[in-house]
Amino acid sequence: MNIDIRTRKFYDCHCHILPGLDDGARSLKETKQLLRREYMEGIRTIIATPHFQPSRWKQNADRMNIALQQTRCLAKQIDPDFRIYLWNEAYWEDGLIYYLKNGDCRSIGDGYILIENRPDSDEDTLYRMADILTANNYIPVFAHIERYLVVRKRKKIVDNLKKAGAWIQVNSDSITGKNGFRTAMFCRMLLKNKKIDLLGTDSHRVDFRPPEFRNCTEYIKKNTSRGYFKLLMNENPRKLLKKEEVYDGDQTKTAMV
Repeated sequence: MNIDIRTRKFYDCHCHILPGLDDGARSLKETKQLLRREYMEGIRTIIATPHFQPSRWKQNADRMNIALQQTRCLAKQIDPDFRIYLWNEAYWEDGLIYYLKNGDCRSIGDGYILIENRPDSDEDTLYRMADILTANNYIPVFAHIERYLVVRKRKKIVDNLKKAGAWIQVNSDSITGKNGFRTAMFCRMLLKNKKIDLLGTDSHRVDFRPPEFRNCTEYIKKNTSRGYFKLLMNENPRKLLKKEEVYDGDQTKTAMV
């Protein structure tokens, strides 16, 4: 497949680089370090996904928007066309639909919601998550699907979730083997069968799960069709952003680090 990934402008659809919101970046300085690493990995558009779990993280829309604008300013210092958007990685717990409806938890695009649960969640729980979200006019995107033990044992679950209208997200370093051989084999099986809809680095900190993406794009380039490569790397991420406001990198004052 004749694609030069050095010239591509990729999307990171799952990461925790906004400062001071969760277990990701701890400061503006660390956010800028992560942004530089993302840029070196070929990322030009980031959809930042701070955790949303009211029982654990004390967040609100104002705090997230301030962190977003600060991060956008830092990104602009690296490249004026380096773009940052806001989503949430929502943990499945009571009240989530309420928080989505009132805007505390951020969906994106046509109502895509990045959702996670315990790795030991059972099959019925995953189906129930998909059913409740779709019944409320949301499109569930299952974050790092490879972490669910039952999904790795019963591969038909991915098919059933997709039939229910869900999308599947996989972490880039899981494909390259950073999270173990069996995890890599499972993710590569999903990739071969074109079951993955989105990729993300799930990066957190410079010393804990820093962004790694380029090796993943190299693997996908060599092992998938040109059409699926474009769908995964460009077309699907753009679907998430099609209803977002036109990006304005001058919305806030420059954040100094």
